[in-house]
Amino acid sequence: MSEKKETQQAATTNAGPKIYPAMAKIMQATGAIAKNKQNESQGYKFRGIDDVMNELHSKFAEAGVFILPRVIESNRDERPTKSGSIAVYSTVRVEYKFIASDGSFLTCEVVGEGMDYGDKSTNKAMSAALKYALLQMLLIPTEEDKDSEKDSIELGHGQPPKKPKVSQTFISEEQLNQVRNELQNITTVGGDQKDIDAFHQYMLKTFRVKDFKELPASAVNPVLKAISNFKNKIQSERAAAKKAKEARTERMTLLQNYINAYALSHKGDAKEVALMIAGRNGAESLEELTHEQIDAEINNLKPADQTT
Repeated sequence: MSEKKETQQAATTNAGPKIYPAMAKIMQATGAIAKNKQNESQGYKFRGIDDVMNELHSKFAEAGVFILPRVIESNRDERPTKSGSIAVYSTVRVEYKFIASDGSFLTCEVVGEGMDYGDKSTNKAMSAALKYALLQMLLIPTEEDKDSEKDSIELGHGQPPKKPKVSQTFISEEQLNQVRNELQNITTVGGDQKDIDAFHQYMLKTFRVKDFKELPASAVNPVLKAISNFKNKIQSERAAAKKAKEARTERMTLLQNYINAYALSHKGDAKEVALMIAGRNGAESLEELTHEQIDAEINNLKPADQTT
């Protein structure tokens, strides 16, 4: 049996790695993939990852080749949109290993980008990376008659034409003051300077500027909306905290009343009773008791004919 195994290994070695002929076989069997899908917002046509995978799956299976991806680098960023919402932008750098049945393999490394309003931006980036890895590895053509490489522009003699200036309108002084005032107004809903500074830095990072003076005019409304949302969040959090504090104060007052009544009926000292109750709950004072412990002690001390 060992001689047969050595013969098989020698045959494999003499034939060379299987990955090269296998990839060539896949390339020979693969035809053009048409750009049948269309981008809704910009109108251009493209080949989706499903088109590419449907065309290649059976060919890879027949050739005995499978693919292992390895994410080398992944980045996520939040970018504001014209509508004022936030889109998640992701980039991935992926290594794809094409492996044949004898263990021989080829690798390629590609970058993919994806943007989404939810949690799918990384998925889109991975799909883009795989699609272009396959298209470029196998030189898959399209079915279009015209390619952008066929376009040519004839230049005249003399001086080259001047490049058009790209103008961008930045935030005005009035808009800048409005943004700064709204940012300071965070204190009116219960926020403090720490909240203002943290949100200020978050906004600068989100819009990729060092100062609000560098903001384009188109970003003013998204910034104001983000500040408004942040103020609403702080206001809700502060209101909930205030309500919880008031409820605790009310329960503590009720507990103290029951302690006083208990001490009076047993001719004891209310302070000593309070310390006893705190001690059996592992605390040094009533203020250290949890909400659950306060409610439990109220139930222990209240008269049998009362409900809370």
